[in-house]
Amino acid sequence: MIFGSRLKVENEGKDHDPGYRCWPNFYAPGLGWVPLDVSSGDAAGDKAEDWFGGLDANRAEWAEGRDFDLEPRSNVRPDLVIRGWVEIDGKPHTGLKRVINFKRQSAGETAAR
Repeated sequence: MIFGSRLKVENEGKDHDPGYRCWPNFYAPGLGWVPLDVSSGDAAGDKAEDWFGGLDANRAEWAEGRDFDLEPRSNVRPDLVIRGWVEIDGKPHTGLKRVINFKRQSAGETAAR
């Protein structure tokens, strides 16, 4: 299970919180790992099959899997991390606010900035 955000073109250049999405990858013998986005498929109407085995590139991954140990070791073992995890003096901090601003690169631009 992958947790992250889907970055929509209409939000390019804006400070916003895109919320979170989750999408599983499953292993199919003879094919390998297959991703799918059930939520996007449900909303895609006649194009629902596009989200089975194919995802768009407009995604930011926050976490992979569930029920994991933090490093350094914490007193809390979160089931999932969808917004990030902050601890202060060993205690979870709930005041974290996520803001994303993105710009798509043209084919001639480099990824390093």
